[in-house]
Amino acid sequence: MKRRVSVDPVLAIALGVTAAVIALYALAVSAAFSRASETIPVPSVFSSAPQGLRVLYRYLDESGVDVRLLQQFDELPPSGCIAIVGDAPLQVEFTDEQLASLAEWVRSGGTVVLAGSSGGRVVESLGLTAVLVRGEAAEIAPRVRTPLAEGVDRVSVQTGRVLADDPRWVVVAGDDAGAVLVAAAVDRGEVVWLADADALANEHIAEADNARVALRIFAASQPVWFDEYHQGFARGGSAFQRLGPSGQAAFVLAALGVGLLLLSASRRTGPPVPAPEEKRARTLAYIDSLAGLYRRAGAHREALATLRDGLARALARRYGSPAAGLRRHPAAAEALARADEALGRDTIPEDEFREAARLVVAARREVER
Repeated sequence: MKRRVSVDPVLAIALGVTAAVIALYALAVSAAFSRASETIPVPSVFSSAPQGLRVLYRYLDESGVDVRLLQQFDELPPSGCIAIVGDAPLQVEFTDEQLASLAEWVRSGGTVVLAGSSGGRVVESLGLTAVLVRGEAAEIAPRVRTPLAEGVDRVSVQTGRVLADDPRWVVVAGDDAGAVLVAAAVDRGEVVWLADADALANEHIAEADNARVALRIFAASQPVWFDEYHQGFARGGSAFQRLGPSGQAAFVLAALGVGLLLLSASRRTGPPVPAPEEKRARTLAYIDSLAGLYRRAGAHREALATLRDGLARALARRYGSPAAGLRRHPAAAEALARADEALGRDTIPEDEFREAARLVVAARREVER
């Protein structure tokens, strides 16, 4: 027989409403975060602002480049290219430990693409020298034909320039104010530096051959990891931090809901319900004394009936019903049958009364043992 689970309708409705509220809140937080990130004026792939990189990210993705997000710097990716875009200072500055880890990653065979003045500290950590300068907005032709400038006639830039006096730099494009695009080999790795971050921004990516330059730069080493950690879109290494704002909000609300549910289940919402009054069961000693009184008065029928009813109540009290108790105690079944047989007669002889009463009393003691 299957056991049916009882569900409180009020509790079920409350849980359903709570789950719906948590889901709607998570969606609202996620939508708000998405809308807010679109207008943040930082060079982030999340941003649709003029300074953002959403157009670049989608363009590379649709061109077949494996683009990904790097939102924690505790452990760098095993291979590929790390793109660090923006002017100093970034939303989250590099620590000395992060710069050392990134330099070692490049020397081991990784590629780092820098765009903007924020690349200055990374270049220093790699042992390269360069001086940041400012120029005028212009469209600049490549100086040398390398894979980075293949099919590129003009690069539209704003003010960003570098003076790359270190002989390890290869100047791919520049003007009289300084270099715009340079590259250098560092042990087994490579660093590419586009001095002007605006050339990759949503506002300027469609100008001249900027999109083609971006494709040449980023398609050379894949996957491409856009550094969102230092743009302020960081996620730590813990599972809770990786849930993101909407997931964290949903988790907190769910935890609060479970806590309130447990608290409400453990507390009484009203005055205590009085226990139902139960008739005091007659004890075996009382039944025996009453039966003895009946027997001395010659009332065999009343005495045997009293003993018989006492056995039936004992079976019901212990096993829920006399029938259930009789299956456990064959002696009780025999005693009740003997008593019923005697009670069915018009008169009960003394010896038959004694035998029936003895069986009933013995069965009663066995049941209540």
